[in-house]
Order: sequence, then structure tokens, then C-alpha cells
Amino acid sequence: MINEIFTRWETNRKSGFLCNAILTTYSIGKSVSESKLRYFSIIISIIHKFLCMLAGCSLPYKAEIAPSVLFPHGLYGVFISKGAQVKNGCIIFHQVTIGSSSLNSAKSPLICENVLIGAGAKIIGQIKVANGERIRAGHSIFHSIE
Repeated sequence: MINEIFTRWETNRKSGFLCNAILTTYSIGKSVSESKLRYFSIIISIIHKFLCMLAGCSLPYKAEIAPSVLFPHGLYGVFISKGAQVKNGCIIFHQVTIGSSSLNSAKSPLICENVLIGAGAKIIGQIKVANGERIRAGHSIFHSIE
């Protein structure tokens, strides 16, 4: 967990304090929610939700976000659904939605390695975005990109 936090800090060091605080509480909360430290888990969850509210973002613990994902403009307006997977080396700009097509988190996107997602892009549904793809700003994606 400590290595994951330091990797996130190093990757997003220019993204601002709020972004790093959210990513830190995400890493700690994800680890603690699976353990038996119930009261500590509740405290971290409250802090995480408050910080997300300040940034207008959603980053649930059930989302799989690799430690080396870069948020160059912070997490302002970023929504990632609870079943989504974002692999190493991805760059996600502000106002991006990576969401499921239903209330069932099993239908969430898989973003492979080294994908660039431009500002305001929407990736919706059970789709896969292949390694190294570029999604331009403002685009909506509803089908897999191989």
C-alpha cells in the first residue's frame, strides 16, 4: 500500500494537493475496506467522500485504478464507476466519465495500458479500449476500440 501511495504521488505531483489527497484516501480506503479495521475504514471513507465532493468527482473503492495513472488537471469532474478498470500509464484529463451502462457494475469499461483520454470524453458500457489508443476531447465512446 505504501509503495502504491508513493507511486501515485510521484505520478501526480503536479496535479495539486486535492488530487493527491483523494488518491491517497482512495489507496488507504481500498486496503482498509478489505481488512477488519472497521472504525478506521469509516473515518477514511468519510474523508474520501468529502474530498471527492470538493473536487466534484467520483472514485469508488471498487474501481480498479492502477497506481501510475496520471490526472494532469486533477480529478475535477472525473467520474469513474465502481466496476471500471484503468490500467498503468493512462492519462485522464478533467471532466471524463468512465461509467457503466446500467446500475450493474459488471458492465463497466476496461481501459488498457497507455490510453490518453481527452477532456470531457465519455466512455460508457462494457467496452474495452485497447493499449495506446487516444480518445479525443469531448468524444463519447459506446463500442470497444481494438
